[in-house]
Amino acid sequence: VDSEIAELEKAVERRHKERQEQALQPRKRIGKQNVPKVPEAVQLSDELAGSLRQLQPETNSFSDAFNSFVKRNIIEPRGPRRPKRTSRKIKTIEKWSHKYFK
Repeated sequence: VDSEIAELEKAVERRHKERQEQALQPRKRIGKQNVPKVPEAVQLSDELAGSLRQLQPETNSFSDAFNSFVKRNIIEPRGPRRPKRTSRKIKTIEKWSHKYFK
């Protein structure tokens, strides 16, 4: 019984060590862009609400989840999107032939 427990503890320690080594290695790069460094939203002590019911979120939960996916290499990081070029207005030109009537 003691030997089984010792083996299990060794296996747990080995897994723990492997996870620590894996966490230290840089993640595989997915896209062309770098992962943006998003500053964490922190409230100072004078900005905090008196109770948890009055506490308002600092950031958007959708953007937090998206940034988390990018950080964990689930979604590739993307740069800001450029606006689409609109097609130019077609110029209408009068022909001079309307002046030459008989």
